Formats: sequence, C-alpha cells, structure tokens
Amino acid sequence: MVDVPTKEEFNALTERVRQLGEPHNHVQYALLHDHPYSLESHEHESIPIPPSSELYRHTTYEEDDVIVENPQTSTIYGITTNDEVSRRGTQSGQALLLDGDEFANGGPRAEYHGVDWVDLNIERWHGISFLAPEDWHQGDRVGGGKRRIVYQFHKSGGPGWSPLYGVEIRSHDTPVPMWRLYRKDRYAKNNDSWGYKNTKLWEEPLVVDEFIDFVVHVKWTVDNSGYFEFYRNKEKVWEDHNIMTMNDAAAVDGPYSKWGIYGQPTRIIFDEIRIAEGSDRLVDVTL
Repeated sequence: MVDVPTKEEFNALTERVRQLGEPHNHVQYALLHDHPYSLESHEHESIPIPPSSELYRHTTYEEDDVIVENPQTSTIYGITTNDEVSRRGTQSGQALLLDGDEFANGGPRAEYHGVDWVDLNIERWHGISFLAPEDWHQGDRVGGGKRRIVYQFHKSGGPGWSPLYGVEIRSHDTPVPMWRLYRKDRYAKNNDSWGYKNTKLWEEPLVVDEFIDFVVHVKWTVDNSGYFEFYRNKEKVWEDHNIMTMNDAAAVDGPYSKWGIYGQPTRIIFDEIRIAEGSDRLVDVTL
C-alpha cells in the first residue's frame, strides 16, 4: 500500500503542474508512486495523458490508465479491476469486502482515498458511475455498523465528524435495498457538547446490474455561502444552497472524496471518475 502524501506536498506539486500546463494525473502519479518522471523533461511515453487535460481528474480503470488514488484495503482482492462490465471502455474498478477481512486504516473498508483535497470556497464537480452486481450483498458481519457506504466526502481533520455527505446502499431497515444520499448534521446535545446525526436527503430503489451516474456539485464553506447539489443520471435530485457545507465552523481544510465500500460485506463496481473545477462543468463530468 502506498502512503498518502501530505496535503502540503500535494498542493505544492499540483501548483507546479498547473504552471507547466501538465495534466494533474502525471504529477500525482509521480508523487504517489515515485515514478522517475521529470517535470522538466516532459517525457510522457510511459504515462498516458488523460482524455481531457482540462479535467482535474479522470480515472477510467482501463489497462493503461494511471491510478493515482490510494487503495485502502487489507486484502489482495479488496480493490481490483473488473473486465466483465464497464461504464465505458473495457474495464471498471471493483471493491470487495468480505466477512472476516481485517480492518484497513482503522475500519471495515475496501475503498479508494481520492487524494483530491480541495481548499475551502472552491467550486468543484465530482462524477462517478456505480453498478451494484447481483451479488452486491456479501453477508453481514458483527461490528462495523449496519451501513454500506460506497461514496463519501471526508473531512481533512479538525473538529466535526465524517463523512460530511455520503452515498450508501441502505438495506437493513428498508423494505427494499435503496440508494441513499445523506448529510452529517450537527446538533446541540447539551450546553457544552455537540452530537452528529445522519439526515436522509434522497433515496430510490436499487436496481442491480445497471450503472447509475452520480454527480456532486459543491462549494465547501464555513459560512452560509456554500452549496451542495446532487445529480442522478444528469437529473438534479437534491440541492442545498446558502448553507455551511462543512459541519463545523472551525474547519480549516476542505475534504477529499472516497469510493468503494465501508461497513458491511459488499461487492460494488465503479467507473469513470471525473473531477472538474469552475462553473457549468456538469457536461464534463458525466457521460
């Protein structure tokens, strides 16, 4: 397992890439994998250029793709590629968590750390495609909660709880399995402490063996100038505007994304990770 770079290392090298006009994937790959790629030499023969250099990130899981994200799993099968189904191309990514797997990074997970920290007050778009195969439910384990979180936006430390927003497959307390978007809300427990609860924002029944495209449009803030929009197959199904999107005003760093599976034993397919910054980028992060 590779080490996740510090936010300072990541930002410094990313800024250098911006100045040189290079796709971000190259510098993240060099940083994470100690590749002998020289920013000065501009030799890219062994590093495929992303389909659009205007995207902050584009991960396709094709055979020659550069995977810059950090896998967090305790097994050799936890994070792999899948050549049986894909949203586009010939391969996709897969996460598999089984009963009995040891914890990874302190929890029951087989997921990618997106290595995509963002500063506060930056407008960002995140696109991802998921498919729940027929055998998505891999049983139940004791411990680790009841949840099956497949996509989340995680704090970068400091006060408050994570994830700030998440997408899960909900099945333990629903008539049928559901896709569910939720938000972590803070509330006053008493005069000197805070509690956090999950608030359901949107849900719909899960359909197996069918890709679903999600897009998040967000500006992370510690005042009421933030917003969070959620799209399903290019249709906006939830929006929060004029809100504080971080759940604690003392936060100093924006979050990062994670995808795969956290919680109960599950198999999930994902593909076409796209991230962009700026306004009106929906078309750039969806198919």
